[in-house]
Amino acid sequence: MKLRLLLLAFLTAVALRAAGSLPVFNALMTMGKEHRFVLVSDTGKVSPWLRLGATFEGYTLKAYDVASGGLDLESDGKVTRVMIVGDAATKS
Repeated sequence: MKLRLLLLAFLTAVALRAAGSLPVFNALMTMGKEHRFVLVSDTGKVSPWLRLGATFEGYTLKAYDVASGGLDLESDGKVTRVMIVGDAATKS
């Protein structure tokens, strides 16, 4: 039982580490039916306001789901949904 818990903790940590390279969805601005987004890289670099179709740090903004608040990012053909966070560490 303890071995299973340790294995689960290890695999969770590995998954979180791998997911850590995704940009953080930090800000959203809505103007009518259009949306703009700010992303923050894992090194703290902040994007300018981005539209769907724009790229940042190797990720393309593919879609935004208003109902869930999820932003779809694509890199190397893989699409990942990120959710907005309240506070992201940024570099000055």
